[in-house]
Amino acid sequence: MREILIRFDGVEKVYAAGAGSVRAVDHLDLGILRGEFLTLTGPSGSGKSTVLNLMAGLDSPTAGEITIDGQRLAAMSDDALTIFRRRKLGIIFQFFNLLPTLTAAENVALPLRADRRPRAEIAERVAAALGAVAMGHRARHRPAELSGGEMQRVAIARALVIDPIVLLADEPTGNLDSKMGQEILELVKGMSERTGVTVVLVTHDLRAAAYGDRMITLRDGRIIDEVTGPRHETVHHA
Repeated sequence: MREILIRFDGVEKVYAAGAGSVRAVDHLDLGILRGEFLTLTGPSGSGKSTVLNLMAGLDSPTAGEITIDGQRLAAMSDDALTIFRRRKLGIIFQFFNLLPTLTAAENVALPLRADRRPRAEIAERVAAALGAVAMGHRARHRPAELSGGEMQRVAIARALVIDPIVLLADEPTGNLDSKMGQEILELVKGMSERTGVTVVLVTHDLRAAAYGDRMITLRDGRIIDEVTGPRHETVHHA
């Protein structure tokens, strides 16, 4: 049985809202296997993006514990968490988040440059990452010269260039037409199967959610449904 790479134990997230509060995540227990492709779905406001932000260390839980690859996120300093995220977590956003003044290759190189990797290593890794998403021929083009699907491919290359243990994707097809969205989902699925990277994909689209080995539906910050595919092994939540 594969090991659990990501674990949520009794995780809660409460936001202040005017005179009251909103419980975005409600005592969530969740285990995600190494190499698993997990999709999180649910209506708007169900807590799925909050769960992803908590996994990424971009937000902190109000209560409970999050562990990734044996490391407790709450035990890390801000600097240590930044380094952990930069080296271990690839993140894909709905709005691409590419810098418009940089070429595709320069955008992909950003996390490696931030980590002060050697120039030769950066060039080799960037070429390999762009090649993996079939964008090597567009390396010198800037975002304004690319289609939405091409920009998302570059964003995926940027997330994969660090060789992450986890790929987090927040509505990665939300700004694409259905044909281009399907291409991106096939690309992410293929990456998962070839490299063994653990994927957590948030989507409101049930067709996109069906790409996962396991599909979890959230409502009001709680798991209300869980469907597993043929590649998935049962995980017993603590």
